[in-house]
Amino acid sequence: MRGPGAQKGMSLVELLVALTVFAFVSAAAVSVLNIGASGRQQVEDVTDDLGALERARSVIRTDLMQVVDRPYREANGGELIVPMLGGVDADGTIPAGDSEKVLAAFVRNGWTNPNGAYPRSSLQHVTYILRGSDLIRRTRPFLDAAERTPRTDQILFSNVQEVGIAFELGVDWQGDWSPQQGKRIPDALRLTMVHPVYGRLQQDFLVGGME
Repeated sequence: MRGPGAQKGMSLVELLVALTVFAFVSAAAVSVLNIGASGRQQVEDVTDDLGALERARSVIRTDLMQVVDRPYREANGGELIVPMLGGVDADGTIPAGDSEKVLAAFVRNGWTNPNGAYPRSSLQHVTYILRGSDLIRRTRPFLDAAERTPRTDQILFSNVQEVGIAFELGVDWQGDWSPQQGKRIPDALRLTMVHPVYGRLQQDFLVGGME
């Protein structure tokens, strides 16, 4: 017999119940932690994507606002090319890699050269290219290209499933651009991208106006 001060221990059944409850609580806690970590990662991914999209828009907006009417030559040394080409006209004229699609090519002003550090002008040739799922901005150090002129590629936005481009002339939008009706530069450019997460993204940019 137990004395009055004796303590009663847990039975095997009670111990099993306690362990089962503890296991459920632990599993729930781990699940909550995983959900929290996953949620934070998703927020970080969205923040990164939106930041990249805003930076791309800023670069494109600055480029297009400073488009100028200045013809140039490609490395083949052929005829002068008009200051802006887009769509099929650009893709068939501007040199690019086999897996690349030229969306637009143009000349812009305002390329900074602090204290004249580099032997070049403020004019810059810019090409927008779709390579795989990346929207690329391609530039070169000189306006007129030579055979071995180096080029610099900047990824503006990644993981795009589709990219479309259109050019405004008056009240009409068209998918290709070359000089027409006496106008060498369009009024605006429309860029449309399809993203697997954010769907269809569309932005209109004014062209020229800051010469």
